[in-house]
Amino acid sequence: MRALARKFGPDEVSQLSVAENALLSGLVRDHLAVIAAATVGMEHRLGPILPKTSAVPELHNDSWQTLADALLADARELDQVLNAAALPVDVAERKRRAAQALANIDQRIARIRAILRS
Repeated sequence: MRALARKFGPDEVSQLSVAENALLSGLVRDHLAVIAAATVGMEHRLGPILPKTSAVPELHNDSWQTLADALLADARELDQVLNAAALPVDVAERKRRAAQALANIDQRIARIRAILRS
C-alpha cells in the first residue's frame, strides 16, 4: 500500500480517469482488508492483556497516502514493541505502546476507508 501511495500521490490521482481511480481505490481497499484482518487477529490474541487506549487524533485533511505512511509507522512500532529484545523490560510500557499502535492502526484503516468512499 505504501508503494501505491508513493506512486500515486494526490497530484497523480487527480489526473486519473474515473475508471483508473476506481481501480486504484479497489487495490488500496484490498490491501486495507488484509491489514485489517491481521490487526483483528492481533487484537483478539493480545486484547486480554493490553490496556485500553485511544488512538492519536487524526488531522481530517490528511490524504490516504499520508495515512498509509502513518499506518506503516504504527505497524513498525507494534513489531518493535512485540519483538525487539533490546527494548527496556518495562512490561507495562511495552503493553501501552502495543495498545497505542493497534488503536492507531484501527483508526487509520477507518479513516482511509472513509476517504476512499468520498
